[in-house]
Amino acid sequence: MGMHRKWMPVILLCSWIVITVAFGQGPVYTEDRLAAERLGPVTEKIDRTQYKNIFHISATTGSDKRGDGSKEEPWQTIGRGLMHTVGSTSKSRSALCVAAGDYAENTIAMQPHVDLYGGFESRTWTRDIIKHRTILDGERVRRVVKAADSARIDGFVITGGLAVSHGGGILCDDSSPEISNNIIRDNTVLGPAAFNHTRIHQEGIQGGGIACRYNALPVIRNNIITGNRTAIGNGAGIAFYGWVRKAGMPEYKTVENRLAGAHRAKVLNNVIIFNRAGINDLHRTRSSNGGGISVGFEARPLIQNNLIAMNDAGGRGDAGGIYIEYFADPDIIGNWVLGNTSDDDGGGLYTMRLGQPLIEGNIFSGNYTRSGGAGAIRLSKEGRATIVFNLITENRGGGVIAVDSYLELRSNIIARNTGRPGVSIQNKFTYFRPSAVIDNILFDNAEGNLDLRDAPDLIFEGNQEGSGQLNVIKTKPLVLNESRFDTLNCITRIVTDSTEPLSEELTGTVVHIGNNWSLVKSVSGKDLIVWGDITPGVEEKAMIEVLPLYQVTNEE
Repeated sequence: MGMHRKWMPVILLCSWIVITVAFGQGPVYTEDRLAAERLGPVTEKIDRTQYKNIFHISATTGSDKRGDGSKEEPWQTIGRGLMHTVGSTSKSRSALCVAAGDYAENTIAMQPHVDLYGGFESRTWTRDIIKHRTILDGERVRRVVKAADSARIDGFVITGGLAVSHGGGILCDDSSPEISNNIIRDNTVLGPAAFNHTRIHQEGIQGGGIACRYNALPVIRNNIITGNRTAIGNGAGIAFYGWVRKAGMPEYKTVENRLAGAHRAKVLNNVIIFNRAGINDLHRTRSSNGGGISVGFEARPLIQNNLIAMNDAGGRGDAGGIYIEYFADPDIIGNWVLGNTSDDDGGGLYTMRLGQPLIEGNIFSGNYTRSGGAGAIRLSKEGRATIVFNLITENRGGGVIAVDSYLELRSNIIARNTGRPGVSIQNKFTYFRPSAVIDNILFDNAEGNLDLRDAPDLIFEGNQEGSGQLNVIKTKPLVLNESRFDTLNCITRIVTDSTEPLSEELTGTVVHIGNNWSLVKSVSGKDLIVWGDITPGVEEKAMIEVLPLYQVTNEE
């Protein structure tokens, strides 16, 4: 199984994790691949020149009776402000600047060409979305936000949503907003009223955090999406469902236009962590899939540079991380898919029923299923996938498993997975073109590197079993002395036992404490700032493991 061409060297832009892997075909990743500093919310400057009208809202100092929407006399409620923006157009846009405070109003119905900005101090109207929390609260009785086209919601805490239809936090139903720099947390969708608990594979209620239905093509970027739930249904964090031609809109006239990629939803630079699908699917009906993200029925979002970690699919559901089905073809590029769990198959990712993702340049680590199914990636029931330039390591339940499906598996590192082989292919169908396994490095998978017993037509070229062309650099584990979880910002400060300040190069590295996986947000002296709460129930002196660096070396 020798190489049929030379491996090219890795280009390291940041220590510890592979960033650019050439695999005989030149560089693939860029600096953005491990741009951990781009994750999560930031306070962005508002370009006031793009608005004809700018109004001000303050729950603490405003009045809907006496106010006029100025800085000096703000309104008290967002609903009052939205009444004054009716009729805004692309050439006459409006903005609402919302001061810190709690806003427990009716569902916020966004309007086209009206942008909502939170995070203001009510006296000076300076903006800091971390310091001046602006909370939209559904109070566990209603959906928080209904989105609109050509509109933006930025800098809010969106919480407490409860819906009996799709979208507990935000519903994008045939609408395409920009959702940026928010914390979307602790929102829930309930199960269908007429749900039959004796049957499997039913359609539940989707999108605990955000639901994107039909022609919805939002830009969802730089948010923290955490603690959201579905009772019975897919996509606890984000759910995408459907892309149907919309009458009167030329860009939707043909299938060719849809597949050309000119219009698509985007999920960029988000922290999607600790979301749970199927919390009430107690009869295990297999109707709750995609703890982090679900993508179905022709939806095709770009999912890039996100941390997708420690999400879960219960009720015998599939894919703790990302679930794909029924002709959906998302591009999944440059994400960290870490420590996700599911009851059934595909702890990290699962695709079926002609779902056909591009899975490129991601790190899959620490994912597993409670049933012993595929740990990192599973294809079955005519699923398809192109899986290239990924690092797939330390998953429980094997690396990549394909059953009666088609895949192109090329130029990946698949190492140190347990429970099942690194790659397993079983294909009894004869009407697919043959799957291809080309130019991969596989080694130290506990149950063997390859199981290709039922793939007689497989194209198998240039794969290497063993780490001969890899420089695997391990870092000595750190010892946890103390940890403090910041619930609101969804970060943990880990105090280590290091005698020297930690290297800034640890920023953006994958770490885990036992089965709890995450990413280092930043380094502060001897402390690590890590996304999420990765230390629940861990005793003092726990070991902090850093994912090794896998560096491809030249072959002469």
